[in-house]
Amino acid sequence: MPEGRDRRVGEDWYELLVLAARYLFTLLGVIVVWRSFGWLRRESRRRRRALREMPDAGFIGELYVLSGEGKSFRTGDSFPVPMEGVLGSRKGCDIRVPHGSVASRHALFDFHEDGLHLRAHRGAPVRVDEQPLSAGYQAILRHGASLAVGAVELQLRLFAGLDLDAEAEAEPEDEEAEEDDEIFEAEEETAPFEEDFSHHECPPHDDLQRTDALTRRRRR
Repeated sequence: MPEGRDRRVGEDWYELLVLAARYLFTLLGVIVVWRSFGWLRRESRRRRRALREMPDAGFIGELYVLSGEGKSFRTGDSFPVPMEGVLGSRKGCDIRVPHGSVASRHALFDFHEDGLHLRAHRGAPVRVDEQPLSAGYQAILRHGASLAVGAVELQLRLFAGLDLDAEAEAEPEDEEAEEDDEIFEAEEETAPFEEDFSHHECPPHDDLQRTDALTRRRRR
């Protein structure tokens, strides 16, 4: 009897340990998931803070507000412009312009070598350089172009190095530099001939006298 009772006690303790281990591992899993979400949230905040401190990081330029005021912006403010995205008034837009005249998804844009391509979303009112943008068409905005979405007028300002209208001016070369280049090319052309002649060695003077004497004897 005591042995059977000890076995039951041991089995009960074993079941309690297994049950406790289950709850313990479940609790550890919940803690790991909770800490992971907390870490992702902190990283997202840190990234947004870094972008605010470096407004040109990951962006090609900015849209400067020329006229029109909203809930969180006024004339003179600017919106950073990424490589591509959506312009609208809702929070998920890449360029958010919170104004009553701006649709939730007002325009779509993407940056190419020739400029910022922009097209209206579902016929939303858009004007580029005072010209209305028809539905189904796209406009190419360059540095200094004006953009009107609803009642808000903006101006595109590209960052340094992306001003597509600027052309590099070549500096005129000096006359002395051109003369030096001509002399250098002439030297390169004559160099192979000089090297070929340098390989041929003239025979000594004594050898020439011997060959002359032999030719005379043969003639006699």
